[in-house]
Formats: sequence, C-alpha cells, structure tokens
Amino acid sequence: MGSAGAATEPWLARAAIWFVRRAGLARFASIFLASGLALAAIAGARPILAVVGTTFSTGLAVVGSVISRRGREGQGLPLVCLGILGAALFSGLILGSWRVSAIAAKALDGTPGCEFSGDLVVTGEVRHSGGWQSGVTQVSGVDRLVYVELAPGCGEGLPQPLARGMLLRVKGRLDVPQGPTTYGYDQSKQLAREGIRLVLRVTRPADIGLLGWRGGVTGFFDRLHNSAAAHLELGPDARIGEVLTGVVLGEKSGIDPKWTDAFRRAGTAHMLSVSGLHVASLVAVMLGLASALRLSLRAGSLLGMGAALFMVFFVGPKPPILRAVAMIVVLLAGRLLGRSRDSWQGLAFAAMVVLALDPYAVYEAGFQLSFSAIAGILALAKRLEKRLRTLPRAVASGLAVSISATLGTAPVSLLVFGRTSLVAPLANLLVVPVLPVVTGLGISSAFLGFAWTGLSAFLDTLAAVPLYWVVLVSRVCGAFPVLGREQLGAVLFGGGCTLAALPMAVALWGSEPDPSRVGFMGRILARSPCLARILARRPRSKRRAVLAAMAVILLSATAGGFSFPLLSHAVDAAVVLARARNWPTGVEVRVLDVGQGAAVLVRTAAHKTVLVDAGPRDCDLLEQLRALGVKRLDAVIISHPHLDHFGGLSDTVEGIKVDLLVDGVQVVTAPVSSDGLPASEPGAQARLISFDSAEKAARDREAVAYLELRERLQLDGAQVQTVGPGWSLEVDDVDIRLFAPEQPLTLVRAPSPWALRGGPPSGDELNSRSVVALLSMGDFDFLLPGDAEADVLGRYELPPACEVLVVPHHGSRGAVSGELLSHLASWVGVIPVGENNSFGHPDNGTLDLLNSLVPTVLRTDRCGWVSFTIEHGVLTMRSERQPSP
Repeated sequence: MGSAGAATEPWLARAAIWFVRRAGLARFASIFLASGLALAAIAGARPILAVVGTTFSTGLAVVGSVISRRGREGQGLPLVCLGILGAALFSGLILGSWRVSAIAAKALDGTPGCEFSGDLVVTGEVRHSGGWQSGVTQVSGVDRLVYVELAPGCGEGLPQPLARGMLLRVKGRLDVPQGPTTYGYDQSKQLAREGIRLVLRVTRPADIGLLGWRGGVTGFFDRLHNSAAAHLELGPDARIGEVLTGVVLGEKSGIDPKWTDAFRRAGTAHMLSVSGLHVASLVAVMLGLASALRLSLRAGSLLGMGAALFMVFFVGPKPPILRAVAMIVVLLAGRLLGRSRDSWQGLAFAAMVVLALDPYAVYEAGFQLSFSAIAGILALAKRLEKRLRTLPRAVASGLAVSISATLGTAPVSLLVFGRTSLVAPLANLLVVPVLPVVTGLGISSAFLGFAWTGLSAFLDTLAAVPLYWVVLVSRVCGAFPVLGREQLGAVLFGGGCTLAALPMAVALWGSEPDPSRVGFMGRILARSPCLARILARRPRSKRRAVLAAMAVILLSATAGGFSFPLLSHAVDAAVVLARARNWPTGVEVRVLDVGQGAAVLVRTAAHKTVLVDAGPRDCDLLEQLRALGVKRLDAVIISHPHLDHFGGLSDTVEGIKVDLLVDGVQVVTAPVSSDGLPASEPGAQARLISFDSAEKAARDREAVAYLELRERLQLDGAQVQTVGPGWSLEVDDVDIRLFAPEQPLTLVRAPSPWALRGGPPSGDELNSRSVVALLSMGDFDFLLPGDAEADVLGRYELPPACEVLVVPHHGSRGAVSGELLSHLASWVGVIPVGENNSFGHPDNGTLDLLNSLVPTVLRTDRCGWVSFTIEHGVLTMRSERQPSP
C-alpha cells in the first residue's frame, strides 16, 4: 500500500504543478465559477447544497495548504487545486441560486382567465409578427413583470407601434403562456426564464392607450434607441433599412423572412447580433480621439471603457454584447495596468458577467453561438493561419478566423437549429471586410441624425451599397446545401473512410505513410502487406500517381457518405427484427407513455399494427415503436387535430411507413385573400380579429401543421379516409368501430385553415369533435375516446360493458361521469397524462369518481406504459413499472 502511494504521489504532484503553471488555476477557477452560475439555471436554485459545497471545498483547500507547508507539496497541491475549483463552482451556484430566485420573484401573480386593468411600462424588446405586437412590460409602481400581446388591429389605440419605454394604460385578460408549439418553441419556458408567468392579452383597440414615456436615465436611453432606429430607416430601400437596423441595433423582427433564412443558411446571420465588431469599432474611435487630443493612457482607456458600457445601455443587455463589453473592458484594464492579456481568462470573465446578470442566458442561442465562436477562434485561428501561409496574409487571416468560428459554432447550430452552413467560411470571407464600413456608417447615421435627419438619409444611402453586396452574397451562398443533423452521420462516416484510405493514397503518392498522422484505421493498414505491393506497383509517372491518390481519397469519401444510409437502414432493420421476436402471439393493446398526450398501439399476431393518436412532438414515439419491432403502421387513427394527439407522428414518418390515415377532417381548397381568408366572406376578417388573439394564432399554426402532416403522409403513399357515422375498420381479429359527429371538421389549405367558419374552434369545441374508437376482440372491448368527455360520449350508442377505458382528456374535470362509468362497467381505467403537467390533469374529482366505480385505475405518469394482451380468451395486464402511490 505504501509503495503504491509513493508511486502515485509524484504523478499527482507533477499533474498539479502543470495545471497551475500551464493550464492556469485562475483561468479554470473562472470557468468553474461561470459553470456554477449556469448550473443554477439548469438544475434550479440549490442554496443549501451550494453553501455546503463551498464550505467543504474551502476546507479541502485549507487542508491542502497546511499539508504543503509541512513539506509534502506532492499531496497538498492537488487538494488545494480541487478545493479552489470546487469553491469556485459552488460559489457560482450560490450567486446563481440567488439570481434565479430574484428573477422568479419578479413575476406578476394572478389567476389565469381573470381581467387585469392597470398601467404598464414596456421594458423589453418589442416583437412584430403577422399584425401582432408583443413585449415584456412592468406593472407601474411594483417590480412585477407580465408579457403583453396585442391582437391585430389593437394598435389603433396607440399613436404609433408598440415601442420600448412606452407607458400604457391597458385592460385585458390574463392567461398562461403557450406550451410547446408545432415548431418546437415553448413560450411558457422562455417567459419563465425572464421571470414571467402570465400573458396579458388585449383584443380591443379601446382597451389600450398611451399615457406617455418613462423618464430618468432608462427613459433617456429608450428615446435614444427609438430615435436611432428611426434614423437608420431613412435610406432608399425599406428592406435594406431593416437590415441596417439589425446590423447596428440587433433588431431582426422587421427583416424580410426570406433574407433572414438566407443569412442563416449562408452563415452570415451573426452580423445581425450586436457584439464585438460594434463595440470594438466604437472603442477604436474613442481611443483614436483620445490619441488625437493627446490624452493620457488612463484617460484613453477610461474613455474606451465608457464607450463600451454605453453600448450596453444603448442596445440592451443581450448576451453577445455583454460578452464583447466584458472582454474589451478586461483588455483595456490590462492595458491600463500594464499586464499581458489572457484571452481565455477574458472569455471566462465575460461568461461570469453575463451569467451573473442572468443565469438563464445559458439557454439563449445568442449566448451559445457567441461564446462558441470566440472559443473556436481562440483554439484554432492561429493554427489554421499557419496552414494557410501560402495565401496573402489578409486572406489567410480572414479565412482562418471564419473557419474557426464556423467550426466552433457548428455543434451549437446542429443542436439548436438542426443545420449548419457548409459555405460560411467563403461567405464570411466576402462579407466580413465590408461590415466595419456598414457598422461605421450605421452608427454615424444613428447619432448624426439628432443634428439633422438629412445626414442620416445620406449615410443610410451610402451604407445601402455594401449592404446590397452582403445580401447578394448571402442569398447566393444560401442557395447551397446545408449540413443537416440527419446528414451528420454520413459526413462523419465518410470522413472515417477517408482517414482509413489515407495510407493507400500516400503509398500511391510514393511516400511511406507516417502512422502517427493517418488515424487508428490508417495505422492498421500501414502495417498491412498490401501496402508494400502498392508502393512497388504504383504509377511511375508523378502526375498519374497524384491523380490516383486523389481518386482514392475522393472515392473513399463518396463511398462512405453514400453507403452510410444503407448501413444505417440495415442496422435499424436488424434491430427491429431482433425486437420483433417478442411480438405477441395474440392481440396486444398498449397505452404508450408519451407524456402529456395520448397514443395507443394495437399489435396482432399476424404482425398488423394500428396506432390510435400519436402523442405530442418529441415524445420519442419512433423509438418506442422501433423498440416494439414496429416498422410499418397499417392504420393510424387521429381523434382530433390537437398537437398532443398528432405531433408525435411528425417525428415518426421518416422512419415508419403509414398505409392508412383515418381522421374526422375534411380538407377543401377555397379562394383566399392575402390574409388567408376566403374571398367570398368579407366579414370573416372582423370575426377573426374579435376572436381571442394569441389563441387564434396558435390554433391556426396547429391546424397548418396537421394539414402539412396529412399531405406529407399522402405523398409517402398513405391513403386518407374521413370518418362518417357508422364507419368501421377490421384488422385481423380486431374490429374497430368509430363514432364521430355527423359533419366532419372542415379545414382550408390556407394560412388560416379555420377561415371558412370565421375562426378556430375553442379547445373544448375541438375536443368534443374527437373521433371515438371502440376496439372489440372477442369478448373484450376497449374504449379510446380521445378528448371527448362524458357529455359527448353520452350521445353515442356505446356497449353496456367495456372492459378497458382509456380515460378521456387526460382525466380532466368532466372527463367521466357516474352515469357513464356505471354504463361501461369497466374493469380498468388508464389515464394517459404527463408528469407535473401545467393543466392540473388529472382532476381530483375525476380521480375520486374513477376510484369509486372502476376497480383498477392506472396513470402513465406513474406506471409508464400499460399493456393488455389477449391470448386464448384470457386478458393479461402489465405495466412498465410498479404504480407509485
């Protein structure tokens, strides 16, 4: 034991010394402190754990220091390092816990559905979309936040569009923010991170009025910002003016959506985020002014710091600009104190500043992209520039920085947006050189316009010339394919095949391959006998040898990329076949665990499958189906077009074939106006505006998503059937009877699919139109009612005995009644419900009623999936896990 300790101690000592001297203890302590701040946002406030961890880590550092002073530095220094890093991490968690709690305390308390009347101040960025105006506001007199949404037409009650700094008198209805949408955006989570729990929706112009503008220093910067934005839109082209506003102020809401998409595909969208380029340009002007006036180093540095901090108040405290300002302040402070700079330390300090102000910034794409880009540049730019030394220095430097930033941000782009640009280095090489000109002209226009707006118009016109170039380059480069998340495997596999072929290519070239530079597979091939044969028989002509080597590399990369999908499908097929061995020998009805949604799978002995509803998006439906050996769905029945009943199918169609889609929807094509409304119904616009604003937009998007899913399935070869009265379907030994309203739901192929009826139905109305499925297998019946509650089910002729009931509408209030349960006489009731859902499902009254009249009641949030198997006339039930109390 003693010898082992003696052998280990020198290694630990050397590692600790290297860490302190080369890696940088102070640098990593800053990184760990920033990580602690982020941890508070990710894991929630943990003050007790943070205090205990800080105390323990501090004690560990003290013990290590005492041991080192007694001459045993090899044992003490590692403890000191661990203690300091732990103390930094838990200190960050202490500060982060305090900030997270403080942010949560700012939320306005209220009851959803109640009326609110009061004075508000617009404190955050205002968004304009499709006639909607929305933004973060603070209730006057109290430090409480609420998110305001103005329906189209409500802005008529204001003399100008909603803007930051406005003091408003508002009357509206409080409501909970929207949950996850079809496009993955979750308003409730986003607003919770800003300390907001309620949305105030205003639907009438008479319910909002402008009282004035807030005063003080904040009000001054509000007016400065709004006026600057107006100065930037005086150029010859309104669309270019919106891009100039985005470049200078970071406001992107008014930019043409097609241009925004082109910027993203080309990898040039970073120019619309106010960050290092803007701050550095202004600081450079200040430092140049200080030098021209022969001011001291201290005065010049302080002037530069002041200019950097001014940008925070002028633009707003967004993560990219906070990062840039923090790093520039550190650089100027080091210049002032005569100390050399540590770029990684500066980046860590910037992360500390941003996260100390708002730990939830770690979730923002701007924070992730900004810091990953700088990290990529710091790690790779100098190395790449050396590799590109044959190019002109300016080109090599610009290309190295662009490639480094692209590689740094690629993982974030793939995770957040699902794609990353392949031509970003080229696009940025052409765009970045003109951005300082655009930024300089834009900033000058924003401030010189206070003297005379004619100067702003002149400068905006000058800035439009390079901006046209930026837009042209971005649109051309945006037309090139992007690397999507789904192609990443093929790219990596192709790269691996290329590395494996490098020894052969080097041999054809005429050189002995260096095993240390050709990868693991290359080392194996480098030792193979065939390599010697290639060297001996390679082309003697240098030109042919080079062409042969290039052909080997190109063919290996191409073969790897194209063969990956085939291999992937083969592996998936093998996995499905292996899992299919557990296929039931009878009929199985399985209530899947899809969170806050519903999905029921039927499997027959003849390998036929039926899916009734598909759960919400991102519910891992595809993985669950594959795990059960399902590679084809003979029929899919969607009870109604609510996202929590069809969203999961959108994630599944890529991997599983659907033969038949059954629903209660009729799709028509009608002439529509530019607003997506039937041209034959001139009164429809008024009815739509009077309808509840934000809910209408959400339901329109939901209906559009369902129409897109329907069309996608049809393009993939699925038949689509609309249910009518008495409709039935037979799959092997399973008889499926469907109950539905006399008239199907009618959707229009238009941006407003509910336009023919003057607006979308309410949630309760759409639930009541659910298609109800009754599955009969011999003597056993299963009732799957979707979201149709007791009052609706009472209209249908349901059998007097139904052994299994999938409780409607996730067990909401009114889902069942005593009369219904007595009629069905079910043995088992299964409630498909998500854990800790925001709807309060299942309702306590419903639970009490079920427990009193149904012998066995199960919940998917507590027991996972529930399976019922019928074999030889015997019904067997099992669940994923033992139901928790």
